[in-house]
Amino acid sequence: MKSFLVVLCAIYTALAASAGVSSSGEQFAEHIEILNRRIESAIAEGREWPKFPGGLANILFGHNSYVGHSRIFFPAESENGASDNQWREALISKHSDGSWRVIHIRPCEKSEFSELVDRCEFLRQSSITRMGLDYTKQGPLELLELLKRSDRNYWVSPLLPFGWVKETHLPALIALLDSRESCANVQNMLSSYIDTTRSTVGNEAAYLIEGFIKDRYPPRLNSTRPFCDIEEIKKWWEERQGT
Repeated sequence: MKSFLVVLCAIYTALAASAGVSSSGEQFAEHIEILNRRIESAIAEGREWPKFPGGLANILFGHNSYVGHSRIFFPAESENGASDNQWREALISKHSDGSWRVIHIRPCEKSEFSELVDRCEFLRQSSITRMGLDYTKQGPLELLELLKRSDRNYWVSPLLPFGWVKETHLPALIALLDSRESCANVQNMLSSYIDTTRSTVGNEAAYLIEGFIKDRYPPRLNSTRPFCDIEEIKKWWEERQGT
């Protein structure tokens, strides 16, 4: 699944880059075909795939996208942010197997879906406030403290902004990887499954590092389905440090 997501991210990067240069229908059609072939391949091989628009948007276009019924609005240049005229609208359609396909992509202006943005941001901030974490002032280490104090087995996380887990957080998170201290697990707000399994501080630190690597948090639907591969995270860190 991990390698599949990497491929999808690469595809979207190419889509975003080319979309910024040209908005021809032929060019969009080519990328739509590639995306849909990847979706169909994943389903044919029995890989996990979200069967609801929010999950599809999160994987294909990142959590900086906005979902309205069968329409997904996403920034054309996700790395550098998007101005009012650098957005795309993807129309999606549900198939008989319960999954969704991209059927059309077109350029659009943010004003076309500004009401949707306002509503999504209100719900996102309400969720953050309700769950006790202010991401504008608190970071990953504060989240770990919240998880340790929680009297519930899980914490539902909204989709946090790109770059919320920063490189400066990594040393402290790496130092916690071997911690077996009990804490709540993290469930992506897009997940339809609630896992009541208790997590550990080490596992949640690894999940946060996954968030840095993928530049989105939460990086997947549940931090305990499966538990993070801590040894793989350590190997990644060693290679990053050049040791």
